Amino acid sequence: MQNTILLWFILLPALAGLVSFIWPRRAFWMIHLLTLVVTLALLIAAIGLQSHIGTGYHKDWLEIGKVSLDLDLLATRFGSVIVLFTTFFGVLITLYSIGFVSSPSGRQNAYILWTLAGAIGAALANNFLFLLISWEVVSLMLFLLINTGTAAAKNGAAKTFGILGFGDCALLLGILLLLFNLGKSPTISQLGTPILVSMQSPVAVASFLLLALAAFAKAGSMPLHTWIPSAADGAPTHVMAFLPASLDKLLGIYLLARVSLEFFTLNLNFKLVLMIIGAFTIITAVMMAMIQHDLKKLLSFHAISQVGYMVLGLGTGTMIGVAGALFHMINNAIYKNCLFLVAGSVEKQTGSTDLDKLGGLARAMPLTFLACVVSALAISGVPPLNGFTSKWMIYQSLMDVPSRLAPILVTAALFGSALTLASFVKVIHSVFLGAPAPEIARRSAQEVSSWMTSPMLILALLCILFGIFAAFPLSHYVVPSMDSMGEAVQGFSLEGALWSSGTATVLILLALLGGLGIFIFGKGLNFRQGQTYIGGESLPASAHHYSGTGFYTTIGELPGIKGIYNDAQREIFDIYHVAAHFGSSLVNMLRRCQTGVLSLYVSWVILGLVIILMYLIIPSSGYTHRV
Repeated sequence: MQNTILLWFILLPALAGLVSFIWPRRAFWMIHLLTLVVTLALLIAAIGLQSHIGTGYHKDWLEIGKVSLDLDLLATRFGSVIVLFTTFFGVLITLYSIGFVSSPSGRQNAYILWTLAGAIGAALANNFLFLLISWEVVSLMLFLLINTGTAAAKNGAAKTFGILGFGDCALLLGILLLLFNLGKSPTISQLGTPILVSMQSPVAVASFLLLALAAFAKAGSMPLHTWIPSAADGAPTHVMAFLPASLDKLLGIYLLARVSLEFFTLNLNFKLVLMIIGAFTIITAVMMAMIQHDLKKLLSFHAISQVGYMVLGLGTGTMIGVAGALFHMINNAIYKNCLFLVAGSVEKQTGSTDLDKLGGLARAMPLTFLACVVSALAISGVPPLNGFTSKWMIYQSLMDVPSRLAPILVTAALFGSALTLASFVKVIHSVFLGAPAPEIARRSAQEVSSWMTSPMLILALLCILFGIFAAFPLSHYVVPSMDSMGEAVQGFSLEGALWSSGTATVLILLALLGGLGIFIFGKGLNFRQGQTYIGGESLPASAHHYSGTGFYTTIGELPGIKGIYNDAQREIFDIYHVAAHFGSSLVNMLRRCQTGVLSLYVSWVILGLVIILMYLIIPSSGYTHRV
């Protein structure tokens, strides 16, 4: 059945983006109003999309041989969830940008709307080539959005485009292998039985690995993760919240889930590969986050680390593990978006995200402080918040993995959560607690406007609600989106998979009320205050500021780890620079072959003809040739 609503999900933001791009700068408020109205309309339509599952829109477009590039859209349960949260974050980022963006330009709004069009197109695509085009639109818009930042953003934008461009090429090659060598239809819903990935089928292995690499690049999993910290150097903070923290995670894990559950069936060895990559991503990224002195870079490494939990859960292949991974995908987008918006608010009011130059902002920015504390506890997996619920499901699934590596994987996941909490203790102390830094004291920082606080508080509230009442999003969004797993999902029950949040929530509330009572009682007491002095000399006020960045300095100085940290800081392990080195070596080798000597070129031609003849002659000589 033709459902034109699916088409308008893409056309509406695309056309609105065009209007924003050409709209005069003097009408900046009209651009914001248009963007807000369009994103709200998309969100309302996305809520109603749940009642249109199974409907589609098809229009013939282009056909080349056996390959057809059709505008083929299909409303699946999984895709509708991605559309819902994509449009939800679009509304919040639009609200936030009204207070955050000061320079009048419609380009950024246009790029955000076109990003929504591309992301929704990828989630609704029922044709592999249309999926590729939509995927590429999101990558291009990310490159353009990063470039709207400071001059320092250009290097990060180039690296982002390079790594994501590699992921897009991997996606193209993986799709071509899937279609041609495995004899599959370009229509995704007509794939049929999932293909078993085993070493006896090298084409299937190659196709799976290429598609998985595309998902890793988009989601920011190791080793294709380095574009995220580089992009944070100069990109606008709300852009980091919208794409690397939210949409890219949703799309990357969406593709990885469909590849590993719907397109292919993985044996235990390939599942272990995914789980090892996930555990490695968790530990190494959080270790890098602990030594960062810039708030946006620290959050970038945590965005990478959280992807590890999703890959880990998908790698288990169990119902509870997959459900936990998909729930964590949503939870991560919520609290990570909130944390980046907190960083943007701090940056706007203080002009810095350097942890050494911040401090004492809790009194001046109480709502931002509250949002930061809630989202920081959520990402650290502290009950009863949403991050704990999804991580708890992943922990349980790891206990069912039939491998000796299971205890190590569980330990890595738990250790990663502990280090995350330790890292955010540093953040909260450095930014909001303690004495204000001299620069902050002079600026007289105050709370940001309601345009900026509202999205943060909404996201912080969701962190609480999705933790205490986790059964609702799981039963209405996550579990139904797993229908591609076949009959196994029919008998899956959340009973026993979730922890009992009621008792823990009551005890936590009592503890908070007790702490509040002690605080209020303490304010009524009088304490003697005296000047701080050393050797009889009074210290200036600037000497009372102690940055929290020294909390974990000793970790970076440990023997055996210090060298690795130094190499990582110099980007020795950066896949972008490693590939560039080998790429330049290959170019130089090919350049040496281009001597301009005709006899050399004739020799290459003759050699090529000999190889082709050998390929054609050998099968006819009695040998078995297998394509």
